[in-house]
Amino acid sequence: MSKVQTKHVAVIHGDLEKAFPYYPNRNWESNDNQIISRLHEALDEIPGYRFTFFSHHDTLWADLERARTTLDMVLQLCDDGYMNDVDRALHICAMRTVFSIAPS
Repeated sequence: MSKVQTKHVAVIHGDLEKAFPYYPNRNWESNDNQIISRLHEALDEIPGYRFTFFSHHDTLWADLERARTTLDMVLQLCDDGYMNDVDRALHICAMRTVFSIAPS
């Protein structure tokens, strides 16, 4: 009987430490931290997968480069774009391509 191999998934989402220019006060809403925490909890319950969360955009390139050999795929939830700039939305996809990490 073979052991099921766990898939390692990178989850990339918006950087809550940076301004979010699409809300009126340029800050994340008060419940955004709660939503992210619930996402972490829910994903961690899925059997057969191990999730690593990436949200600090200042170090995102280096973080993905360091982790790339251990990742099976990327779950890209950062629809706000790299550095929370919607004009940089494709930068996240480019990182995935540069580091040869499969999309989810």
